[in-house]
Amino acid sequence: VRGYKKKKSNISTKMVRMGRTPKGWAQSAATTSQNKPKYSSATLQPGRVTTNVVASIYGPRLIEKATEISEQYASLLLDWEDDDDANNPRPKQPRLFATEKSLDELADLIRSTSRSMSGSGSWRARVNASKFERQLDEKYGFLRPLLTHPTVEAWAKWAQRKHALGHFSLVRTTPPPLSTHNSLILLFMLQRNKVRTDALVLIALFVLVGLQPWVLVCFVTYAVYWKEQRIRELPRNSKLRTHKDCKVVPPYYSQDDNNKQQYLCQAVGAPLSDTSPEETMLDSSYDAIILGSGIDTLYCAALVSRMGYRTLCLCPTEDASGCLMTAYNNTNITDGDWTDIPFDVNDNKVGKIQLTQKLLAPALCSTTDAQGGVRFASIGTEADGFAYDIVSVPGMGYGTSSSSSDDDDDTGNNNNEGGKKNITNSVPFVLRAGGISSIAQDAAIFLGDGWLEEKGNVDPTTSSITQYMQMCVALSADTKEYYCPKMLLNEQQAAWATILSGGKWSSTAYGAAAVRQAGDFLKRFLPLNSHVRSLAAAIGCRNEDVSPSQTSMAVHISNLAAAADPMGFAYPIGGPRSIGHALKNVVEALGGGKVVTGATVQEFILAEEEDATDNKQAGPPRCAGVKLADGTALRLRKDRETGVCNGVVISVLGVVPTCIRIPASSRTKHGIPAGVPVLRERRPLIHILYGLNGSSFDLNLPAADWWRLPSCCLPQDVVDVTTEQPSPGNGGENNDVASDVVSEDIKVGQAPSEAEQQVSESTVTFSLDHSNRGAKNTTNKFQTGKSWMRISFPSAKDPSWNERHPDKSTCVVTIEADDEFCRMISGKPSFAMMAKPSSGETQRLKDRVMRDLLDKFPQLEGKIAFQELRGPYNAGLSQSAEKFAVKGVRPETPYPGLFIGGKDLVVDSFCGSITGAWLAVNAVMGYTVVDTVLLEKNITADLEQFLPSLKVSEYADVAIPFKPRVLSSFSNKDPRPSNEGDCTAEDSKES
Repeated sequence: VRGYKKKKSNISTKMVRMGRTPKGWAQSAATTSQNKPKYSSATLQPGRVTTNVVASIYGPRLIEKATEISEQYASLLLDWEDDDDANNPRPKQPRLFATEKSLDELADLIRSTSRSMSGSGSWRARVNASKFERQLDEKYGFLRPLLTHPTVEAWAKWAQRKHALGHFSLVRTTPPPLSTHNSLILLFMLQRNKVRTDALVLIALFVLVGLQPWVLVCFVTYAVYWKEQRIRELPRNSKLRTHKDCKVVPPYYSQDDNNKQQYLCQAVGAPLSDTSPEETMLDSSYDAIILGSGIDTLYCAALVSRMGYRTLCLCPTEDASGCLMTAYNNTNITDGDWTDIPFDVNDNKVGKIQLTQKLLAPALCSTTDAQGGVRFASIGTEADGFAYDIVSVPGMGYGTSSSSSDDDDDTGNNNNEGGKKNITNSVPFVLRAGGISSIAQDAAIFLGDGWLEEKGNVDPTTSSITQYMQMCVALSADTKEYYCPKMLLNEQQAAWATILSGGKWSSTAYGAAAVRQAGDFLKRFLPLNSHVRSLAAAIGCRNEDVSPSQTSMAVHISNLAAAADPMGFAYPIGGPRSIGHALKNVVEALGGGKVVTGATVQEFILAEEEDATDNKQAGPPRCAGVKLADGTALRLRKDRETGVCNGVVISVLGVVPTCIRIPASSRTKHGIPAGVPVLRERRPLIHILYGLNGSSFDLNLPAADWWRLPSCCLPQDVVDVTTEQPSPGNGGENNDVASDVVSEDIKVGQAPSEAEQQVSESTVTFSLDHSNRGAKNTTNKFQTGKSWMRISFPSAKDPSWNERHPDKSTCVVTIEADDEFCRMISGKPSFAMMAKPSSGETQRLKDRVMRDLLDKFPQLEGKIAFQELRGPYNAGLSQSAEKFAVKGVRPETPYPGLFIGGKDLVVDSFCGSITGAWLAVNAVMGYTVVDTVLLEKNITADLEQFLPSLKVSEYADVAIPFKPRVLSSFSNKDPRPSNEGDCTAEDSKES
């Protein structure tokens, strides 16, 4: 009996859970009806549980409320109908339950819902199914039909099973293909063979880490995607918001050919005296200030302006293009007006024209032309083989088979004294287009170097100058790998660059040669023919009067590699002013920049750090502007949000002039770039301007520059009596005879010595001691027929000159300054201090130079309209090995915001000065080591992709139209194409 009662109780409990009413409950419910809740179903019993809450609770309440709303609306409607007032508005109908039909629909909805809630609990499954469907829609969206497809679901389950078994593991589960020891040997061998770093990383991840191949594929795909995105990004320090803000500018010239010539009669830039401070020299309104004059200065300013900087260019001369003009008070001018005629005093010959145009194009481009309307023409004519230089080296060419005996003068007397060679006379050597082959042919004819074949070519195996120039071309191949780490990266970044480049950027052959003297290379590789040694020295270093034993080999490599270009050298049509006006137009059109001439900078304005504390020593202050000679202070613009000056000052004045303009207190406290105190400046230059009556054709003026190079004079070789081996001598005025053994066994790619490393890291105190002016017996005087000299005829190089200045020509003679004009101070560093000579000394120097000029070019007798001496001018650092060894010769200085650019960073040439300005702008933009090494990002590469593509017009939109010169006689000496100077539509497209 006890077991039966317990079983019956369990049955009743189960029935309650299922929503059914056990037998006998109805009677008990009648007795307890007074305890029922107000809203409950008919089957609900007090103390019992039901799951049909819709039918028991919500349903009756909803029906009751809906009926109440319907009855209220019906009552209001009846009252409105009985009311006689016509102005009384009709009652507003409720949104729900206004009719009997709506009440029936609510009742049907409650019944259907109640049926779903009753039964054995299947409503829960339907609710969960609806919830799952909603979640699928929220998660996958329009892809839900695809992902929930049965086939796809089958694949997904298969992938889940594979992943559970380890088939999709990132790391390989099988044994490695190579052991760890063999893998390390393989990686070391690949690294020694200079395999790319990215390939080494992938191999290491596969053989050492054990990543699966599909993981490597995904890694490479993401790396390529990241690279493409990073290349499209703006530089870190760019002022542009997006790359779309980088725009081209309209050309500075009009389409009228007559007006185009008039632009070149105007100086580039506005004089400081004609510039109002309110309009141009506003304080704190510029983001960048560029100091210097010349094409490199304007090129630097144009590149910075392209990146969103509002730029102010301050030039100390009267023409920002670097040209000089005659003084307005010159009383020597008696024939014609020469005041607006420019004199190109710089060596603006352009070698490797294709590479140079690639550098210039992003700065020059306009809306109508990719080169800004600037074109270049080959120097010389087809008649002279497109000669660009004539070098006269004392003693070179005498004593060879092609010349008369060097022991006899014109009278037949012997000039040999003590068995020494005659080194006073010389045979001028013409450098012309054609590259190595043309130089080798002339060397074989005039210097006896090599054997000529039947067709006039030279056998390369017998030509020493051919082998030497080929070696220089090979050494110049890694010039970029030397300059970019040295100029743009610090020591830590350079170490990373070595790793990322696979050791390619660690130690280059060009860098190892740059810290050595060119004389050692000449004696090592050209020991037999001293005439060829003098020729190689003359081609390698023409711009400075120093012997090869005091010249860096980097200068020889760069100049000889440029001479090896078969295209020869070119000159801008319209002269430097054509490029200067195009660059000035970019500076002024973008952001409202300005180019001001006649502005001399006295010192830099440095702002001390505001967050410096007593416990922490403050770093070098930031350069915040410049102070002019008249006391005007020009400060850079400050950031509106932070209030901190974030502009830059780029000095193209030179390394030493830049350091001198740093305030003395800051130099003493914070120092200067490392190694600068051990450098020395070269002797300043004096330019003597000559105005000539007559055109270049009438006066038979050569387009090639004439050089006299006493520092490269014929070396005096001796023969050792004991070993009978020749000992090559050093070229130069002293002609020191070398020892029996060459100073050092040169190996290409050899690392710098310990002494050179000490020079590189030298931190000697900067000192400007004017008292030490050198011994009196080391005076420098210009000697007629002996001293270093360059004679150039800029009007003969420009094919458009006669269109602007008919029957007038220009001549510029450049010499090194005498001691009456300057004194070389043996300070730290050694620098030149200008002096003011007497009028008598000036006139005597002009007379000596005049005699030299008429001796070389007698056709100028009686054709000289005037003569004017200008200078001396600073010529930059000497091209010594110390310049390339020190670490401080780089764009970035210890003072934030102050940068150095120009030829002092590289070699002294047109291409070198442009490259120096390019390096300075890259340093300002703040490219990282990844950008420089892996992505090869730089300022020109970014501008090429940011600037909109230019459509080549049907006609050649050139800034300066000209007519090519046509001569009656032609030569067959490696002529260049005759249409080189023509500006046709095809040429414009190629450009």
